[in-house]
Amino acid sequence: MPFISSTTSAYGYGRNAVLDYDIFYKNTVLLLHMNGANSSTNFIDSSKYNRSVTAFGGASISTAQYKFGGASGQFNNIDSYLTVDHNNDFDFSTGDWTIEFFCNINPVETDILINKSLGLGFYGYQVRIVNNRFSIKGYGTNFIPNLVYELGDDVGPIVTPNTWYHVAAARQASNFYLYIDGNLIDSTTSNSNLYNSPGPLSIGGTSDGQGLTAGYIDEVRITKGVCRYPNGAAFPLPTSQFRDG
Repeated sequence: MPFISSTTSAYGYGRNAVLDYDIFYKNTVLLLHMNGANSSTNFIDSSKYNRSVTAFGGASISTAQYKFGGASGQFNNIDSYLTVDHNNDFDFSTGDWTIEFFCNINPVETDILINKSLGLGFYGYQVRIVNNRFSIKGYGTNFIPNLVYELGDDVGPIVTPNTWYHVAAARQASNFYLYIDGNLIDSTTSNSNLYNSPGPLSIGGTSDGQGLTAGYIDEVRITKGVCRYPNGAAFPLPTSQFRDG
């Protein structure tokens, strides 16, 4: 059996160090490299599902700033965001999962980076910037008071404009983690399931145009059934774009 390394490199936890591929690619339910021609609105999902991605307003591919691949997704805080239609592949329930991406954001107020909801209040889970710090939260029902986890907000680095960050949110059994640039900044525990919101997954704001962010987002990867960064342990940052298989 090939040796399975715990190194991240460009793959996240689970890289096959012999055959050089991501053994968890089959668990990847969304993979957006944000590559393409400047000003294009054609965002390609490189997961095996090849999901349709809809760009709203000024959301487009930009070659002005990027982490890998020569381009990234550019967003303004006026009218730009992306959506991916609801699918039960985005329902995490009580299972393990990992949401990660790179971003270069000029914080406005409350910047929504990743969101799964149906309008205001019907949230499943969310990655955002609040008070100039990264934050994640998730709900057990469609009622806002029923929080399963809320991490960040008042801990971790102050988000500096024109700076790239790697953000990773993950669940491992009953443990929830928030990592910034490979370092754990907050964690909590809960055995509760997450609400399966019927709303779309959105990037750069909510699916109804709230919490819009200004800046760039690159290498969005969502993995279901796997905590790629387990045990709250620090990990080396990816050095190239995530593998397509």
